Amino acid sequence: MADTRDGPERGAAKPVPEPEVEGGLPDLPGPLRPLVDFVARIKASVHVKLLVGFLIGALLLLGMGILSLVAIERMNNQVDELNDLSEKVERSRQAIYLITAQSHFRAMALVCDLVETPPSDISYNDCAPDPPWNDRIASAKQAFAAQVDELDRLSPPGQNAFFTGVREADAGFALAGEKALALDEAGDPTAALEVHLAEEHEISHALEDDLNALIDDSSAEMARTTDDFRSDRGLLRIMVGTFSGVSLVTSVALGLVLSLAFVRPVRSIDHVLASIARGDFSQRVEVPNRDEFGTLTGNLNDMTGQLASLYGDLQKKVDDQVEELKREALQRERIEQELRVAHDIQLAFLPKESPHLPGWQVEAYYQPARAVGGDFYDFIDFPDNENYRGIVVGDVSDKGVPAALVMCATRSMLRAASQRLDSPGEVLAAVNELLYKDIPPNMFVTCLYAILDIESGRLVYANAGHNLPYLRTDGGVAELRATGMPLGLMPGMTYEEKTVTLAPGDSVLFHSDGLVEAHNSEREMFGFPRLMGLVEKHPGGAQLIDLLVAELAQFTGAGWEQEDDVTLVTLQRVGTVGNDTVAAATSAESQGASGNSGRILADFTLPSEPGNERRAIERVAEAVRGLGLPAARLERLKTAVAEATMNAMEHGNKYRPDLPVSIRVLVSREALSVEIIDHGGDQPIPTPEAPDLEAKLAGAQPPRGWGLFLIKNMVDDLRVTSDETHRTVELVLKLEGDDDARKGL
Repeated sequence: MADTRDGPERGAAKPVPEPEVEGGLPDLPGPLRPLVDFVARIKASVHVKLLVGFLIGALLLLGMGILSLVAIERMNNQVDELNDLSEKVERSRQAIYLITAQSHFRAMALVCDLVETPPSDISYNDCAPDPPWNDRIASAKQAFAAQVDELDRLSPPGQNAFFTGVREADAGFALAGEKALALDEAGDPTAALEVHLAEEHEISHALEDDLNALIDDSSAEMARTTDDFRSDRGLLRIMVGTFSGVSLVTSVALGLVLSLAFVRPVRSIDHVLASIARGDFSQRVEVPNRDEFGTLTGNLNDMTGQLASLYGDLQKKVDDQVEELKREALQRERIEQELRVAHDIQLAFLPKESPHLPGWQVEAYYQPARAVGGDFYDFIDFPDNENYRGIVVGDVSDKGVPAALVMCATRSMLRAASQRLDSPGEVLAAVNELLYKDIPPNMFVTCLYAILDIESGRLVYANAGHNLPYLRTDGGVAELRATGMPLGLMPGMTYEEKTVTLAPGDSVLFHSDGLVEAHNSEREMFGFPRLMGLVEKHPGGAQLIDLLVAELAQFTGAGWEQEDDVTLVTLQRVGTVGNDTVAAATSAESQGASGNSGRILADFTLPSEPGNERRAIERVAEAVRGLGLPAARLERLKTAVAEATMNAMEHGNKYRPDLPVSIRVLVSREALSVEIIDHGGDQPIPTPEAPDLEAKLAGAQPPRGWGLFLIKNMVDDLRVTSDETHRTVELVLKLEGDDDARKGL
């Protein structure tokens, strides 16, 4: 419709024309227009009109259903009748066989009695059957009577006379048989045979003829019933087809009339609203409806008149502002939507905290490249076995919202499959089959799934194309390899399973490619060798994650734009001494021998062998490197650690390699604590005293005893505790203030 800014005066009412054919419904056919107008003018709500239409359709369906039920019931009766007739024919044949069998059995019995030596075609066993012929005749007679009763039951009342005659003939047949039997038993088998041939045999033929006639009648009745069944079936097809056609035409016509009665005013209202949107307030809606559409059009016309008086010269300015606001609103909505999706995904699908496992430290770090990312990790509980915990690390081959959505779906599939399948390889195979069907093109998921036996340290894992984890032990760093294709690439994949057992002090790093594939300003990659070297230098835990994040920031430099999501998960088993747990830490927080709580920086064991004090110094120095201790205080701490470790190995454990020394490093806001534990709990604890060189030379003091005095002067506090098994030496450095001035030998 043309813009009316330069046209007729605003506010002048004129009827809206019929909507154009383009983009809408065609004009009404002649026969439908009166029906549509009639429905529109009915004074009733749209709700009531729709209910009436649905009721008519329901009645049509009900009628068709009743018709079908009646026809089906008739056909079922015909099928039952055919079954009865078929049974009747079969029982008639059995009755014929039974009456014939009685006659045959009687003849065989008499023939065997007449001749002492049976003919060549009759064996001795035929003349001495088991059971005897007379018993067989009695059994056949009973069976014949039962068949006649069943035939009488299956037959209509009109055949009662027939079965009365059959029973009478059967009674005569029985009398003739008894007569022949009496003569035979009296020693006159010849007379018995004559009675059998003259009476019993003839009656059996008569009964056979009657039953054959019954079979013929039943077969003819079956043919008639079959013809009726086929005829009724054809009639049913015609009736159902006709009724269905009529119902379909009626329903379509009714639906078309109702839809047009409601759509026409909507089109008219849409036409006027479109004109109003273009600034033309001269249009009015005229519809015949006496329902909600009529009320709506009246209100619309009133509103249009009011708007016409307010429109004025501000139209162009308002239009420009509206367009600008629309653009801003769409942009803002898009950004807000992405942020909401990012927030919801991160909140709902990433673990809220690391699991607290007795004897283990588990830490995680996640940093997406965008508001949301495709990396994910998860910790899975097994309600049926609390000794097992599942660990998942994965990466979707994309970033942003699409990758996050695939990540959510994959995580849900993994959680569901892990509860019904015990094997990591089977879990990945099951998820691959599900994901392959629905994953978007050119996308896939790399994933590593492992199950940890908390008590034994056994780790069973399978890998679907993900970065190899690093296992750190006292012997160095090794890759945990297991073959398998990424999830969602191809169906029917299998995944290799591997098993490794983590000893106390061992740790595993699970990671995504966002760390190793990061580039610095010179386009050099961070790389796997660099990562493996850092893992080898640090025992693991949260400190390893802090170290890797710091190394990444130093490598990439300021202003680095993150290229891919970064995910790090560390799993570390704390140290043990014999069968007793030294560091029973269930989280990043623990408690020292002094009772002060603190965060564990390191927890490891060393065999009691000469020279291992140097390894203790290296491990402790690496653990406290991030604390920024002054060089002098760090050297004193290293000296104290060396002395205390040597004392523990030599005096506490007697240099027995099977009795390791346990070392734990804790830090709080007030102090740094190093605990050194040996197996000398039953030995007395000497009190450190200042060594006197002259007294030692004179023999007044023992030649040894410098160690505890030296240790005490290297740290701020020395605490020694013991029980029946273990002795603990705790070295404490205060982190508040500078006490370097009072330290020295």
